[in-house]
Amino acid sequence: EIEGLMGIRAEDNKERAFDHFSRISMDSFKVMSDWYHYAILELTHLKHFKTDVKWISKVLGITVHEARSAVQRLLRLDFLIIEDGKWIDNLGDANNLGNEFTAPAARKLQKQVLLKAIDALENIPYEERVQSSMTLPVPKDRVREAKEKILLFFDELDVFLRQGTKHDEIYNVSFSLYPISKTFQEKKQ
Repeated sequence: EIEGLMGIRAEDNKERAFDHFSRISMDSFKVMSDWYHYAILELTHLKHFKTDVKWISKVLGITVHEARSAVQRLLRLDFLIIEDGKWIDNLGDANNLGNEFTAPAARKLQKQVLLKAIDALENIPYEERVQSSMTLPVPKDRVREAKEKILLFFDELDVFLRQGTKHDEIYNVSFSLYPISKTFQEKKQ
């Protein structure tokens, strides 16, 4: 199973910070590694959700074929269930926070997320998005702790944004922390 979905241990109690998130088997993750699988599940939480693949394709900007195939996959995996005509997200809170690996399926998903961010930068009004960055010197021995802080922030943001019942859009949140210099590798040579 993808242990990385559960995040890194919290500082205070040494328990996993993301125990409330679901675990997805690697096989299932490979099958649904396109971003829109998760978006379809999240759409079911909107009050104005329509159980129609044409509507889904329109609001997500994907083809009807992609929407139909994704819905069929989600149903087959029991991540989406239909009860009395109502579509229900049966996956629960799942994400890829804190992955300690870079499986091809995870890289594919992250690449799609980054491309969606570039598209948002060009096409979504600033009032509806936040995209910023900073460049700073970092001691390499603090990267692990920085990752823990980022993952805990993601968890807190998830709880904050899911509160209430007036959800009207699906947003994507991503964060990258990576070196842009290669001085550390230079020292090793």
